[in-house]
Amino acid sequence: AKSRPFTEFIYPDDRAMVLDNHLRRMRGEAVPEHYQFRVQHGDSPVRWLEISGVVFEWQGAPATLNFLSDVTLKRQAEQDMLKALAHERELSELKSRFVAVASHEFRTPLAAILSSVELLDAYGPDFPAGERRELLEQIKTAVARMSGMVEQVLLGSRLELGTFRFE
Repeated sequence: AKSRPFTEFIYPDDRAMVLDNHLRRMRGEAVPEHYQFRVQHGDSPVRWLEISGVVFEWQGAPATLNFLSDVTLKRQAEQDMLKALAHERELSELKSRFVAVASHEFRTPLAAILSSVELLDAYGPDFPAGERRELLEQIKTAVARMSGMVEQVLLGSRLELGTFRFE
């Protein structure tokens, strides 16, 4: 069986970096202690390797001893974790926006209720009956609106928790 040079297995986009790091290490220049690159053999899936190497003298000439570790699963786990983190950030931003909108939506009916109650409190029995009924209707409408919003929030919460059942 004829062996092939290791460089042939290095993914084409990473080959120059790996060779450059090797040559720099051989010249005694500073090279990252560990770095990662891709390899591929034929149609097999791309794998990620992490390399660390040391220079030593062998038969009167500098040589390198390289240690390779397959870090494909580790990289995939890191990518999955980053995706999950981005998703959590997005959910957190959505929740923050929801709270801001909901707070604004609750303030409007609360302001209507408060102003109606203050008018009734300030003018009490002297207030004309028709206007008193109108203010009481405004209060009832505002309370119904807030109740509807609370019900929507609770429904969304039950849907999110998976406790909602369709019948």
